[in-house]
Amino acid sequence: MTFDPHECAAKVLNGPLGETLAEYDRKTAVKNNIGIYFILAGAGLFLAPLHFLIPAAVIIIGILFIGAAYHNRRNYFRSVIIPELFQEAVPELKYVPDMGISRQKFASLDLFPSFDRYSSEDRISGTIGKTKFTAAEVHIEKKHKSKDKTYYSTIFKGVVLIADFNKELNSRTVVLPDVAERCFGKLIGNFFQKMNFTAGSLVKLENPDFEKLFAVYGYDQIEARYVLTPKMMEQLIQLRNSNKSEVRLLFEGDHVAVAFAKPSGWLEPPSFSRLHDINVLEKILYELISVISIINDLDLNTRIWTKE
Repeated sequence: MTFDPHECAAKVLNGPLGETLAEYDRKTAVKNNIGIYFILAGAGLFLAPLHFLIPAAVIIIGILFIGAAYHNRRNYFRSVIIPELFQEAVPELKYVPDMGISRQKFASLDLFPSFDRYSSEDRISGTIGKTKFTAAEVHIEKKHKSKDKTYYSTIFKGVVLIADFNKELNSRTVVLPDVAERCFGKLIGNFFQKMNFTAGSLVKLENPDFEKLFAVYGYDQIEARYVLTPKMMEQLIQLRNSNKSEVRLLFEGDHVAVAFAKPSGWLEPPSFSRLHDINVLEKILYELISVISIINDLDLNTRIWTKE
């Protein structure tokens, strides 16, 4: 699957949607300017002999104006622009903005510790070569309670890809970021690695560069090494370095799951830039490429023995 992001973005902007986007940008700019006017007016009213609630209310109205404009803009971007863009670039793939990976499916991957709040959206699915896949943005949070309030902290926000694997496996192998060795060094790090019992026993491999980045756990040491061939380890090192964020993987049965962090969000519109901008549309297509290219990066279309 190959396409030119610039060419696809240009076709969308030069088509019927282009004129609509230009008009939408103009209307959004008016709403934002109204919101800014209210905020500035409210700030000015603080200098007048008025009850403080009056200027505060004016500022809040302005903030609500801008917030509503952004919310509507985001929905329009996800429900109209991205589908049109993907139809031009990857018509064989299915994009559903308001659906994601189910909480039950994500929890079964065991790639993260327990979490209290879960959301998933922007699901893309289809087949690339011989490999079926599903990808979506996932956000998981931990609940905290104090004397005065309850709040949530993010455990993970990023993209999860679940795809066919090119080998049939009888057990599970989990690849996690090796935080312990990076924080405490090899000797103490190995001690903490062995204390992780949730994903099987620690698997030691022969690639020192790989071991600096990842800790591998499995229930079958031989099968773990069958999965993590020297070539696969090099591919995972490249994947980690190219994404510039921690990567987690699960190999089980006939599939592989890959999770990598993207705190700024996936397939999100810019906060204030115009939508009628080829750079904005190109960015979305490059974000799509960064995910679906994992299938080629890990050679998932190369079938082993009888795996079809």
